[in-house]
Amino acid sequence: MNMSEEYVEDEITIKGFSKYQRDLNVKIINIIGSGQFEGRIFTESFENYGTTKVKNICEAKKITNLGHCGFQSVECKNIYSSGSLYVEKSILTEEFHSKGAVHIKNELTAKNVLINITAPSHIGKIIGSRTVEISTHPLSNFNILYLNRKKLVCNSIEGTYIKVKHTEADIVIGEEIDIGPGCYIKEVRYSKKLKINPNSKVLHYEHI
Repeated sequence: MNMSEEYVEDEITIKGFSKYQRDLNVKIINIIGSGQFEGRIFTESFENYGTTKVKNICEAKKITNLGHCGFQSVECKNIYSSGSLYVEKSILTEEFHSKGAVHIKNELTAKNVLINITAPSHIGKIIGSRTVEISTHPLSNFNILYLNRKKLVCNSIEGTYIKVKHTEADIVIGEEIDIGPGCYIKEVRYSKKLKINPNSKVLHYEHI
């Protein structure tokens, strides 16, 4: 990260609608209403509780999204999203926690990835240097019709420890892999352990 520790401004709070066309170097950005950002963002804390669109790179220590948020690309330490998150390019972070809808066109790279699917989602590629866990909310498992529509589609998933449910992927690569219910995986490559739920389909698996 190239984030500056010397913030030019202390805080920006948006309660109605605001549009910023310049680069921002702000300690805290808090959006309760609707925000649109055209330039680059450097911040310690980016908090969105409304509807926000960031059309350039956002570099932050922490991003919290409890509304609807779109980014071009993100570099940060921690992301927590409980709403709708859309990223046109990629995310580079240490901790990624998501509950809701998540759409990342290219790559999600993190140390730990935890995704709780509550809406149809798509990620081009997931790279978790340690853990990747994709789950569903336990209360929604009783609603079969809803559950069938709720899944994560991903081209590839890589990690050390991988546990997925209701996931569709071309390839999954890791040391210990647990394919839970509702998955359709074309290929799995594992080096230590592999578990496949009988309610999932894996076309090919290989011990490497």
